[in-house]
Amino acid sequence: MKENIVQKQIEQVTLLKNAMEESKNNFTKNSIIRLYKKGEILFRDKEKVHVFYFLLSGYVSLYKISNNHEKKVIFICKAGDMLNEVMIQKEYASIYAESLSECTVLAIEKKKLRSLMAKDYQLAEAMMESMATKIRRLYRQLKNTPNSVRLDHQLASKIWKLGRDFGVETEQGIEIQFDVTISFLAEMLGTKRETVSRQFRKLSELQIVSLNRRKLRIMDLERLEELIQ
Repeated sequence: MKENIVQKQIEQVTLLKNAMEESKNNFTKNSIIRLYKKGEILFRDKEKVHVFYFLLSGYVSLYKISNNHEKKVIFICKAGDMLNEVMIQKEYASIYAESLSECTVLAIEKKKLRSLMAKDYQLAEAMMESMATKIRRLYRQLKNTPNSVRLDHQLASKIWKLGRDFGVETEQGIEIQFDVTISFLAEMLGTKRETVSRQFRKLSELQIVSLNRRKLRIMDLERLEELIQ
C-alpha cells in the first residue's frame, strides 16, 4: 500500500521526469512521505541532514538569517521541486526550510539517491539542471540588489513573479496560493518592513494590488508589468 501511494505521488518529482523505470521503482521503494503543518521547519542552517527532500504538495520557503537576525527569503518552492540539492556536497544544510502551507514531502537517503544517479545518467543530469536553475535565479537576485534597482521596481517585480509562479486567476484578480504578509515581502527583498509597507501602499492606492487577510492579489497585471519595465 505504501509503495502504491508513493508511486502515485512520484509523478510530481521533476527530477525523475526522464529517469529510467528501474530508477523510479527503486526511488519509490526507498522513499518515505512526511507531512508538515504550516510554519514547521523542515531543516535548519548548519543542521546535519541525511536525506534529500522533494516537495509533493504545498509551498516551502528557503531562507537565510543575517548577522542582524533578519530573514532573507532566497527561494519559494512548489510541488515537484527538490529542496536541498546543495547537500550532495556536504552533510550540513546551508539554509533554512520552512513550510508556508500544509506540505507533503518525499524523503530519500542521500546515499541511496547518489547510488541511483551513478547508474542513471538522466537522473544525474536532472540533478545538475535543478542546481543550475537555482544558480541562475541567484544571479538574477544579485543583479536586482537594493543598490542597483529602485525598491518600488524590486517590489513590483517580486509580486509579479509570485503571480507568475504561484498565482491563480479569480474574480478579484490573480491570487497567490499561500499566505503573504508585508513582513514576508520584506524578507524576500531583504529590507525593512516599514519601507516595504510604504511602497506597497502606493501600489494598493493605484489599485494594482491588494492584501487582505494575508491574501495577496494582483488586480491589474498590465500596470504592474509596466512598473517593472
